[in-house]
Order: sequence, then C-alpha cells, then structure tokens
Amino acid sequence: MPAKKKSCFVPVDNNASNKGLQRARTAWNLLLTFLRRFLLLINLGVVVATLPLLAVAWIPPDRAWPLIFYPYLMLPLLLAHLAFTLWWALGRHKVYALISLAVVLGGWPLHRTQWQEPGWDQERNELSIMSYNVGHFREGVRFGIEEAACMDGVIRLIAKERPDVLCLQEYHSSDRGRGGVTDRLFRECGMQQGYFQRIGGVGPEGRSGMAVFSRHPIVLRRFVPFPGSISITSCQFADLEIGRDTLRVINFHLQSNLIEKSELAEIEAFSQDPRAGQTSNVRTILGKIRHAARLRSRQAEHLGRLVRESPHPVVLCGDLNDLPASYAYWQARVHLQDTYMEGGQLLGNTFAGGFPSFRIDHMFADPLLEVTRHRVIRHRYSDHFPVVCSVRMR
Repeated sequence: MPAKKKSCFVPVDNNASNKGLQRARTAWNLLLTFLRRFLLLINLGVVVATLPLLAVAWIPPDRAWPLIFYPYLMLPLLLAHLAFTLWWALGRHKVYALISLAVVLGGWPLHRTQWQEPGWDQERNELSIMSYNVGHFREGVRFGIEEAACMDGVIRLIAKERPDVLCLQEYHSSDRGRGGVTDRLFRECGMQQGYFQRIGGVGPEGRSGMAVFSRHPIVLRRFVPFPGSISITSCQFADLEIGRDTLRVINFHLQSNLIEKSELAEIEAFSQDPRAGQTSNVRTILGKIRHAARLRSRQAEHLGRLVRESPHPVVLCGDLNDLPASYAYWQARVHLQDTYMEGGQLLGNTFAGGFPSFRIDHMFADPLLEVTRHRVIRHRYSDHFPVVCSVRMR
C-alpha cells in the first residue's frame, strides 16, 4: 500500500487570525474614540472662546480693554463653529452638532453681520447714497497709483455712479471757483449743493475735513466736533428736502488707531521672531489701539445721541474704524438698520489695504426707510473702498 504524501500547505490557525483582526479593530476604535474626544475638546474650547465675543458689543472698552481685540476673531470663530456643526452632523454623533449650532443661533444678531447671501442688483428709481473715505486723494499711492491719478479716479468713479447723496471723509479741496475737487464734483458729477467742513490745521494745506454733497436741497447743516478727539475725527449732518419729506444724513469719521507703517513692520518682525522685534514698540502699538478704542466708544455714544434726538429719519454713514462686533458699532447704530445686512452680499469688507481686510466703513438707515441695495465698489483709489446703498421711503 503506497505511503500518503505530505501536504505542502501549512494549516491556518483561524483563532490566531481572528485575534489579530480583533486587536486591529480594537486599536482602530480606540484611535477613533481618541480623535472624537480630542475634537470634542477643541469644539468646547472654541465655544468658551466665543462666549466673551457675545458680550463685547455691550461692554465699554474702559471696563475691559483686552476685549477690544475680540471682534477680529469673530469671523474665524464663526467659520470654526460652522465646520464643527457640519462635521458632527455628517458623522455618527449628530447630537454634538447642537453644541456649535446653539452658539451660532444664540449669537445670531452678531454673526449675521459677517456674511450675506449673494443676490441680484436691480436698478430702481430710489435715493442712492455713497460714503467714501478718499484718504486725502493720496492713499492710492500705496497701490502704485500716482497722486494725481487717485483724484481723477475718485471723480470718475463718482461721476459713473451718480449718487444722489455723497458723504466724503478725509476730503480736501480748494475754495469754490478755484478749480479744485469741489468745483469738479459740481461740474462733472452733477451735484447741486454741498457742505464742506474744514478742520483746521489737518491734512494738505490745512484744508482737509469732511463733506456732504447732494442733488437735493440742503435746508439745514451742522458741524458736530467730538469732545477730546484727535486728528480729523468728527461728524456733520445735513437735512435734505426730498419731495415733501426731510431726511437727515449724518456723515462721521471716528478715531483710527494711528499706527504708522514702521510700527506695523515692527509687529510683523515680532510675530516672525520675538527676539528680532522690540517689545517696547509692541507695547506702544497696543497702547495706541487701547486709547483709540476708548475714544471711539465715547464718539459712538455721541453719534447714538444724535440719532435718537433727530426729528427726521436718519441715514448714518462714514468711517467707523471698527468692526461689527465692537461696542462702538452697536452704540452708533442704536435702532437703525445696517444696510449691508439688508441689501449686501458676501463679506462686504471695506478696508482696501489687503489681507486681512475688514468691514470698517458702515451705513445705517432709519427703519422708516426700505433698503434695497448695498454695494462695495472695489477700486483702490484710497485705502478704503466706497460704499453705496439705495433706500426709499416706506
């Protein structure tokens, strides 16, 4: 009887294979559990970081000045909450999505100032109002535009837009009849009346200030300097006769941080290498920001009183030099509508100086007015973009 041949196959130990697979699955589950808890911990950290932001709009800088930096974190924190909400909603632990969703909904009055859905602009016969910080017609030089070309570009842009009301900050011009910018606005842009308020000793030839131009009659005009202000911060208002109605347009310019380019270079050097930058310069810059925020808070409170005391519907516009989540924004806005929130699109940033760019130029309208459009015109003839809104009486 022939001998049985030995098999060349090694018997497989199914128990050992199953144990190895089980260990791999256990390790994978442990890794997923760790990542889930780690992300949950980060999510909770973002929630804790957001809570002061929901209160900063109501706390004056004099009481808690470190909070003045929080508005700059508003958009990144909002994007983080939206990302966490989407992540948890698409995963197995959908209940965790409620954490960030609750924060977004709880702070919705603030969060919706950061983003508006895109829409279609429609041409209508309404009152068009433009607000523009023209930077003395020389800030476009930083973008490679000659100073004379800055002025020509601003006037061409205004002539193209043909606003019914034009509010200008950091404006300068020679007197009427001498061929200055004011003459060109009347001749080339169709303006009928104007109110140019000089602020002594500021800007080129001491002829800088702010101005309101209009295609409608100006029946009352006033200049309202801010107490204790620095530079060209102030406001003016003009009452316009529009048909049988009177509209008060308040043009303002609040305190800037007054940070020099050389100081910004120091900040950049310090952020890249703390040993290369000078700590004393960093402290100086932080001190400027703190002081400017305190001044803006008082100036904004003054604006709020002007709005509340107005006997006519109000349009408030100008260079706030602060963000929508700030104390100054909410004090100046009082009961008015933010025209960006009513008719704007996407981010609506108005600072033309590059990234990061923020919405620091604002327009507010009385609830008696219907806001139909809000646009930011992205031409760099200044370090600010012009803002245009259209309104009509309800």
